Amino acid sequence: RAMVSTVLPPGQADQCTHELECLQIGQDLRVRLNEDSCMLSCSDLGIVDEYYKFCGMHMPALPAHIEHSCTDICGLFFLLATLCILAWIGKQAIQNGSLLRLHTSTDYEGNMCGRSPGVEDKLFSYWCMHSNESSVNLKYPICVDECPQSNASSHVCYSEKLGFAALIPDYPSKNLGLSPYCWPKDYALREQVKEERSQEIGSVFRGILLIPENAWLVFPVTCVSASIMGYLYFKMLEKCVDFMILVFVLAATNLSVICGLLAFYTAYSGTDARGWVVGAGLLLFGCIAIHVLSKSDTQAAIGKAAGCIEAACECINQEVSLLMEPIVSLIVRVTILLYLFAILLLTVTCGDMERLHKYEVRKHLVFSAEESASLGFILFVTFWFMEMSTSMSQYVLAWVSERWYFTPYVNDQKLDWERHAVFKGYFNAIRYHMGSIAFGSFLILTLRPLRIMLFIFDTLQAKLCPGHQQTHFRLVRHINKDAYLMLAMCSDTFLRSAKSAEYMRNNSEGFESISMLNGLQGIFQFGGLLAISLASGLGTLLFFQLFPVFGPDTKVRDNVIWIAIACSVPIGIGYMTLFDTVGDTILYCWAVQQSRYHYRISHERPKSVTGWKGATFLPGFLGDYQGETFEKVNYAPEALRELVLGRTRRGITFPC
Repeated sequence: RAMVSTVLPPGQADQCTHELECLQIGQDLRVRLNEDSCMLSCSDLGIVDEYYKFCGMHMPALPAHIEHSCTDICGLFFLLATLCILAWIGKQAIQNGSLLRLHTSTDYEGNMCGRSPGVEDKLFSYWCMHSNESSVNLKYPICVDECPQSNASSHVCYSEKLGFAALIPDYPSKNLGLSPYCWPKDYALREQVKEERSQEIGSVFRGILLIPENAWLVFPVTCVSASIMGYLYFKMLEKCVDFMILVFVLAATNLSVICGLLAFYTAYSGTDARGWVVGAGLLLFGCIAIHVLSKSDTQAAIGKAAGCIEAACECINQEVSLLMEPIVSLIVRVTILLYLFAILLLTVTCGDMERLHKYEVRKHLVFSAEESASLGFILFVTFWFMEMSTSMSQYVLAWVSERWYFTPYVNDQKLDWERHAVFKGYFNAIRYHMGSIAFGSFLILTLRPLRIMLFIFDTLQAKLCPGHQQTHFRLVRHINKDAYLMLAMCSDTFLRSAKSAEYMRNNSEGFESISMLNGLQGIFQFGGLLAISLASGLGTLLFFQLFPVFGPDTKVRDNVIWIAIACSVPIGIGYMTLFDTVGDTILYCWAVQQSRYHYRISHERPKSVTGWKGATFLPGFLGDYQGETFEKVNYAPEALRELVLGRTRRGITFPC
């Protein structure tokens, strides 16, 4: 393995373009590289135009040391072509489709409103009043060209009391746009229609009918409650992560053993025979936990993971704009989904519908080859754009976190990091790396099934054949979200960034605790999601008490609270994804800083030793070298500062 140490100016006498450093032997070589064809020539080794393989960056440049440029232009053109095709499909769907076809209603004679002969111009279905004019008759609707607006008009409707059609006065109604029915404007009549209709439809639609008209107020209340709870949760993790880990360790070890013994005692007393099984399970879990957590390697990994979590929370709490990123990402996703869902529904409505018999309508959809291809294309683009929005969010979070991390501390404070960096990160991604994000998300989406199958295949083969390496999964292992960590730092293409991130993961001591970090993050993510959901429900309930805008009905109140909790789930997932991505980025930055530190130590110390002629200066110089070099540029947060120097992190402490 060799690392490019110097890019030589053009016009060299030996036609060399780069200077390499052989990492195993520490020898410097002058070579001629052709990066387009991956060919290498070196006169010292007698090599002429031999193929070389890019394995990744051994020592990546820091974010402030490189200017970003456009990457993966082919991916950008591919994205633009996809948008053009999607626009053409949307135009065809708008011209040939109609959302009213999804819910074509019938009158009491079996005619499909807007489609059957004689009612082609009557698109809406209207429920007449009963003869006593006290309630709406849902059994015998009629087709109308527009919804009645007042009591002054009348329509010929079937009267159950009279047994024949008669002229019955209208009531004020309106069409909601989602269905062809005319809904009463009067609250009592509308509630009667909702109640009777809910008996005929499924539970999902029954719940939709119970949603009040001003339920949109739930969304801002949920966003505010989730943001406040997310900030408080990250603040608590920053201050009390050691204490929370201590509680988890005690619960996993001592508490499990104690509960297991109590279960044995209960079973021995004869009150519950199942206690033997429960007690054995708890004791086994506690013993395994004690055995695993008592190892020095596990404790060191927990220390590193806790340091990364604490540093990630410090980053989130200092750069407050990070708390806005999950909401921005959610708005982008919902907008994309609504647009694509509308095009999909309009394309579906291009199919034909036929009536099964007089009082029943069956939607029989028949598509041409072009329409079937359009539906498949829309579905694929929907998954691709969702993956792209995830990739965009991961790139922005990595961009912000890396610039925060590599901002030097001045008197234990980062003073010069970029403010409002999330919006700058989005601008940077759209300006320079939209092609890489589109291309990378396309590869991640399409290769995910293959990666899963190859991983399972190699895992089974390794169990059946001990010593077998993951030769198949290794081919696509680097195609994952970690590529955006390197892309945000070094502005390279997606594939080269993916290889560099994989190389850093496999050749850095910093990634030894990645599994422990993921495990602890998973525990805290579940707790954070639960806390945000409960906070959103309580915030909505408090809003009810202060501003009774939804009326006195407790059913409506309960439905709105459940809506708030359901809406808080994607927001909570966004905040926990923020926590996970920033934590992984902090670990990656720490590994980069550690690799640069060790490289500096191994290269500068021998040169300094040979340069000194007085032997009396050697011991003191070598002893103070680490501290002096580290203090010159201090990037790592306090939680990781000692770990960069290879020392033991402070032990678990109580928050008080």
